[in-house]
Amino acid sequence: MPPRPLTQLTLALLKPDLTANSTKVNKVFSHIQQNDFNIVAHKTLLWSKDDAEAFYGEHRGKFFFERLCGYMTSARINAPDSLRSLYGLTDTRNSFHGS
Repeated sequence: MPPRPLTQLTLALLKPDLTANSTKVNKVFSHIQQNDFNIVAHKTLLWSKDDAEAFYGEHRGKFFFERLCGYMTSARINAPDSLRSLYGLTDTRNSFHGS
């Protein structure tokens, strides 16, 4: 029996500047699906400071770390050319995190 093809998974976080606008969130979900990606799960959550610091721990000590963690805990986030260029506002308020 031949091996099954590997499935690639991507984590996408919709940041507070985007999740404040449900119309934009719906447009992002549509954009993702129209580009042949499947959304297998999503949830909305509000990070604590500890959550943000743990997630972005690799950036601890960098000039933007405190600002980023403060921003990411400021409102709910949604965990579903680039989407950043379409919906982002600034270098920190760029609407997405992807890995």
